[in-house]
Amino acid sequence: MYCAPAILLFEMYRSVGVDVAHRTIKERIWMDWAEVDARPFMLYLQYLTFGGLCERQRQLQALQGLWNICSNRVRSLFHPETVDHLLGQGT
Repeated sequence: MYCAPAILLFEMYRSVGVDVAHRTIKERIWMDWAEVDARPFMLYLQYLTFGGLCERQRQLQALQGLWNICSNRVRSLFHPETVDHLLGQGT
């Protein structure tokens, strides 16, 4: 958990307060999970890594790959909202 990007931690703790009070126990447990497809997550990690290494061209390539996944809406893509949030963090 300590090596997860902050955006995934946000995904895990995205509901607080009154919102939680109106959920069943099953819904509360589900809300504590963060799930994302491997390919978009790998591209997001590449984006972060190349940014930290100051390799701007490779960082932009990773971001372009993430954008392509979001814009094409691959039929087998699960958790599209999480992928949208990853893209939003990258732009």
